[in-house]
Amino acid sequence: MEGQGEFDYHESRMNQYICQVTKILLEDKYLTPRLDNEFLELFIRGRKYDPERAAASIKRYFKFKRDAPECVENMYPSCKKTQLVLKSDFLAVFKNTWENKQILLLRFSKWPTEQYNLEDVFNSITSTLHYMGFRLETQRLGIICILDFSMFGWNHAKQYTAKRLQQMATGLQDTFPLRFKAYHIVNNSVFVNILYKVMWPFMKPKMRDRIYLHGHDMSNLHKFLSPDILPEFLGGTLPETDFCEKDLASKILKREDFFQTTLRYGYK
Repeated sequence: MEGQGEFDYHESRMNQYICQVTKILLEDKYLTPRLDNEFLELFIRGRKYDPERAAASIKRYFKFKRDAPECVENMYPSCKKTQLVLKSDFLAVFKNTWENKQILLLRFSKWPTEQYNLEDVFNSITSTLHYMGFRLETQRLGIICILDFSMFGWNHAKQYTAKRLQQMATGLQDTFPLRFKAYHIVNNSVFVNILYKVMWPFMKPKMRDRIYLHGHDMSNLHKFLSPDILPEFLGGTLPETDFCEKDLASKILKREDFFQTTLRYGYK
């Protein structure tokens, strides 16, 4: 993490970085890029104030949108299925941070596969990650993900084809502006372990190094995250009703314009 002085220095040069990124993007004749400051700043901060890396990431973002439309076309929060996922408690954003990093929880026990599918889940995750990214500290420091695979069964696993796993790895590693600092996997079953092995070749070394498989032993998780910020079902001290942000769906819905605007841009 950069110090306050370094942060202030880069922020004072933000307009210059925006101009550099804009110039690079406009040179791509096949891309109609989104060029407003809010959008560009997400990528500039997420790529450590490196204009070339930020521009490359934006290009990958829109290529992913073109090549895997089913994973992003319904990411806008007013979509009926996206709202259904967001209201189901499958996704939770912790109220408390860890070392100023926000924490996103995925609870597979809250995913009724007869109501929505993997594409609906991915669209909702994308919406939630963008919502988390509106926070300046999150743009700078990244996020921590916890994946709780309790009750993950065949009806979940069969949706994760090799193509989908490759798309997920690509989306998380190369396209999204946020930095994923750690992935903590708990209650992983045999299905999860198989999917992990299938996904392994699609992951870069940095991503592999940030994945921690804890099984059913929450004491391993507690070596990385204090029980004081975790809910009881993860071996923490907080009740299930009081560890995460309330009304996540309505909060994300308030930023509908951001998502609808983003969907209008991309590659021809």
